[in-house]
Amino acid sequence: MADIRVEKMADLLVNYSVAVKPGDKVVIQGETGGEPLIKAVFVKVLQAGGLPYIMPSLPGVEELLYKIRQRQTAAVRARAIQAGDEHL
Repeated sequence: MADIRVEKMADLLVNYSVAVKPGDKVVIQGETGGEPLIKAVFVKVLQAGGLPYIMPSLPGVEELLYKIRQRQTAAVRARAIQAGDEHL
C-alpha cells in the first residue's frame, strides 16, 4: 500500500513546484532510500505528459569520483611541469 504522504509530495512537486507540462523532460535524481518518492514522481510526471528520466545516486559514488579526479588533476599537473608549462 502506498504512503499517502509520498503521493501528495509527488503531486506537489510535479504539478505545483515544477509544473510539468506535456513534452517536458524531467530528471529525477535520488538515493536508494528515496525509492518510494522517486517512483511516485516518475508516475506523476508520466501522468502530466512529461518524459521522466531517473538518475539513481549510489552512496559513496561522489566520494570515489572526487578521489579519482584529484589523482587525475595531480597527474596532469605533473606532466605539465615536466613539459615546462608554468601556467597551470
